[in-house]
Amino acid sequence: MRDRIKTILRWSNLILIIVTLLAYLSPYLHPRIYWVVSLLGLFYPLLLVLNVVCILFWISLRKWYFLFSLGGIIIGWNFLSKSVGVNINKSDILSNTFTFATFNTESAHAFWDKKAGRTDYQKFSNYLQSLEADILCLQEFPVRGELNLMRSTKLMHSYQATGKSIITYSKFPIVKQGYFAFVNEYNGCVFTDVKVENRIVRVYNLHLCSNKITNIANQVAKEGDWDEKETWRKVKDMLVGYRSAARIRSDQAEEIAKHIAGSPYPVLVCGDFNDVPLSYAYNAVANKLTDYFQEEGKGLGTTFSGSIPFLKIDYLLGSSSIQAQEIDILHHDYSDHYPVRAVIALNQE
Repeated sequence: MRDRIKTILRWSNLILIIVTLLAYLSPYLHPRIYWVVSLLGLFYPLLLVLNVVCILFWISLRKWYFLFSLGGIIIGWNFLSKSVGVNINKSDILSNTFTFATFNTESAHAFWDKKAGRTDYQKFSNYLQSLEADILCLQEFPVRGELNLMRSTKLMHSYQATGKSIITYSKFPIVKQGYFAFVNEYNGCVFTDVKVENRIVRVYNLHLCSNKITNIANQVAKEGDWDEKETWRKVKDMLVGYRSAARIRSDQAEEIAKHIAGSPYPVLVCGDFNDVPLSYAYNAVANKLTDYFQEEGKGLGTTFSGSIPFLKIDYLLGSSSIQAQEIDILHHDYSDHYPVRAVIALNQE
């Protein structure tokens, strides 16, 4: 009986490793066709945890089988380092640095004043100022909000496309700006050419197609009874919603990647990708850029506080000529997203 159990566990471990390896393909396969593989990429944190459990289990039995899961994790080390910061040494201190941050504000819901029946824009402004960013990119910004929110601060320059909820604030002058919307989509991307001292950097602030499954996920997590058909129907709706959104996001990401490739300046790219590091959308945009969390991050890279755990969907990326000194994910309860902030510097030409 014991030998049979060990055999089942060995085969289960092997299946887990195969599924993990398939997940590593998700950044390279468009979900229009291979959406199931993209779903595996979404669940990479779970696969990672299960592989670690297998390693500990086999080691406890003094069996060499732990090498299989260990090998599977090592093969995907590049993906692991995008999700979990493994940097130990402190980077060299850079000169002429500035702070770059991104934050999905969730329409400033956390700053709603119930008594006044409106958003407390002063409190909202105070929090944004506390981020101490020189370039601040916001998504789901209140469209009817005060566009001169930062007038009294160092962030004197801003650009927000008319009627859109994406805005970029900057301490540095903006010499050019533009916006491209996606067909029939609430989401979009703004770019601003920012003059940092005597150099120009193009900043992309993007918000890719939302999964629109957060409310369903919260319901399942709080009220779901796995013995009821209604719970499984909601799970099915979540999968269908993710499949549709993943396809749209991937097309959007390809469009943005083409625009980035044509930039005459080094670029900074940030925003709410609504997708994980093991995704086609992320890889399309980040393929030739530096992920500052991967370079400088420490600990879990979670940027979303919803019911689905360990989601990293907000990013700071940049050209090779723009170096990061440090990066922080600020775990504040002012949105369902956490602000991400980095101290960076332009390398000398």
